[in-house]
Amino acid sequence: MAFPALHIFSQSEEQLISIEGIRRVSFGRGPGTDVCLPDVFMRPKHFEIYCVNHVNGAQYFLYDYGTRDGVTVNGNPVSNVRLRAGDVIEAGGSRITFRDCDDLVAILPERKAA
Repeated sequence: MAFPALHIFSQSEEQLISIEGIRRVSFGRGPGTDVCLPDVFMRPKHFEIYCVNHVNGAQYFLYDYGTRDGVTVNGNPVSNVRLRAGDVIEAGGSRITFRDCDDLVAILPERKAA
């Protein structure tokens, strides 16, 4: 994976953020999270994505903080799972796609043309 990024769709907002070099990033609708999403269906602290460095490169994992509403990856409920490029994370009313550099090259030109 060249560099990891998140394509976030939350209620009326859309954003694309790089998480390259970040060891841990938390998500929720509360002020104590790294990525605060305006999603009334999301918990104040809902889940995090964290990085584990391995010999063959970084691997990224999602950890649900034990929320009642949970998190799904590719439609499957998860509590702690390894993420791969293209995985779709859903929490509350938000959808986040885990991407790598190659995916971004394909997405960004389309967005500029729109």
